[in-house]
Amino acid sequence: MAPGDVLIVRGSGRLTDIGVNGGFLGHAMLALSQPTAVPMGSEIASQLADVWPRGASRIWKVAAVECCLSAEGLQWSEVFLHVRRGEVVLLGDLTASDDEPEGVLHEVEGQETVEVWHCPKELRSVFCTKTMTVVLDEMSAHEGNWSLTTAVRAVFSSSWLGGDEPEELLQRAKAAWKAAPICTSVPIIFWQRYLCRMAKGNRASQAELLRKWLPLAADRTLPGDLVSGMSCCGWTNA
Repeated sequence: MAPGDVLIVRGSGRLTDIGVNGGFLGHAMLALSQPTAVPMGSEIASQLADVWPRGASRIWKVAAVECCLSAEGLQWSEVFLHVRRGEVVLLGDLTASDDEPEGVLHEVEGQETVEVWHCPKELRSVFCTKTMTVVLDEMSAHEGNWSLTTAVRAVFSSSWLGGDEPEELLQRAKAAWKAAPICTSVPIIFWQRYLCRMAKGNRASQAELLRKWLPLAADRTLPGDLVSGMSCCGWTNA
């Protein structure tokens, strides 16, 4: 796992649970770091005692950003994961807020399975954490709250950007960045903004990169559509 990877949590629940871990149609997060070990006996381990995997000497934590029904704007988290028989399992997360700067720990009942989607090697080999920081700052400046209206629109609309002309595709992509978000909006907007920066202002090249690597509308894509789109564009879940 590396910065820029997309974490997809499969789950079950009501339509209004989209935007929380284990929601109806799943939940998407963007990884911001490589995993680091959380050993048994640590303070976090004691707080996660109820969900700590039996026999495990350590679990892993990953910095992530997401958009949730339960929080305003972008939510920055430390996500706790366990690798079990080749599967990645979500145990909980630690999220900070203005009211709780030290963070609030949430345990995940049922330990949901997480799919880790890696960006294509062509992008991974040149990934720039400085550009990642710039893009995240841009997203923070324009952040909105999770929207049920956007979620419902995504249920009944095609997720593909379409647009035969480069300028049309770019306009559709950037218009979707401005819409109230759902969880999948975060990785889509991040990567589309990142790809546009890679093209260094060349609008034809920007459109080409979006069409090649992630031609999805940030305001009309559910988790399953995101998985399908990434799979078609060379992203891998391994």
